[in-house]
Amino acid sequence: ALFAAGEPRGALATLEEGVAKNPDDIPLLEGLVTMKLGVGEWRPAAGLLRQLILLDPQNPMYHFDLGRLQHQAGEMEEAYGSLQEALKLDGPRAPILAALGHVCLALGRVDEAEQHLEESLSLKESAEALSGLAGVFFVRGENAQAEEYFRRALQKTPEDPDLWFNLGNCLVVQERPREAEDAYRKAIELDPGANSAAARLNFGVILLTRVEVEEAEAQFRKATQVNPSLPGPWLHLARIASARYRLDEAREHYRRYRETVPDAGEKARTSRVLKELETRIAERDASLARGEVHLLQLVTDTREEMDKALQRVDAGEDFYVVADKMSRVAKVTGVDIGYVDPSGLHQTFAQAVEALEVGERTAPLEGPRGWYVFLRVE
Repeated sequence: ALFAAGEPRGALATLEEGVAKNPDDIPLLEGLVTMKLGVGEWRPAAGLLRQLILLDPQNPMYHFDLGRLQHQAGEMEEAYGSLQEALKLDGPRAPILAALGHVCLALGRVDEAEQHLEESLSLKESAEALSGLAGVFFVRGENAQAEEYFRRALQKTPEDPDLWFNLGNCLVVQERPREAEDAYRKAIELDPGANSAAARLNFGVILLTRVEVEEAEAQFRKATQVNPSLPGPWLHLARIASARYRLDEAREHYRRYRETVPDAGEKARTSRVLKELETRIAERDASLARGEVHLLQLVTDTREEMDKALQRVDAGEDFYVVADKMSRVAKVTGVDIGYVDPSGLHQTFAQAVEALEVGERTAPLEGPRGWYVFLRVE
């Protein structure tokens, strides 16, 4: 009654009180398991299922439900044992075999996974069996078949964000980024919470390949907000910040990446990057203290060429990338001219550069050898 009245926590407390008074009452324990699952308390639910197994070890559904919880918790060997026990006790074969196939796939037992999933599919076509077989094909590099099975699974459960995410991954390896982008967007739309971090990461990488840095950075930032323990977004944010001369921000992102990445070798590499970054920050601080500013430059022969270049920047392309492609001095003196004293510049440029705030650029300036635009980055 409490649950129906919209008070799940009150319902949970009532069931817990009942179990405390009647620890061997199976209906009460089953109700408490259901309630724990409903509020996302997976480990307590698994403990209650073990208690139920002690009371009724021949009930296959207890072993089945425990196996699924162990799978979600990443306890694959334990999940394998629980699901095998559910099979021995004549539990419903199709769903148990489908779950067992997913566990085998996670354990790297691809052939065994395929066997269980094919048998499950022969008994009853389900999204779980179809998505599991899609995973088998994907691991083997049979991407066209993987895509077919992911799409078949989505026909049965179109609101499953994991399926959209996996379809996106499958489309990426087939070099179809636009379709992959749509799949990742759908996954994020269906589940914008913590589970969306991986989709946001992969989507952001696609955007980076198109040099859509602003939107990519937004996706990486959101990924760190919904799941701060995922390393990849921190690394990409660090690289973007470093490339855009936001060195203090880059340092913080690299530190977060080092905290979250599990590989010891990668931690050591990141420590070296941070040491180099500290040197850059010290040099920057000394230059700024001397009154110098850090400039990027774009130089073209004609005003028309300059206008075309700036149109691309105003449309969202990165200034450095555009200048590297279109500036006639990019391969000679480079885009980044470093720290300079504005008063030491040519008289045509000095006043305009001195007026710049960080992030601002000058209007096109006609100089002795063409047209110039300067962007102040620090």
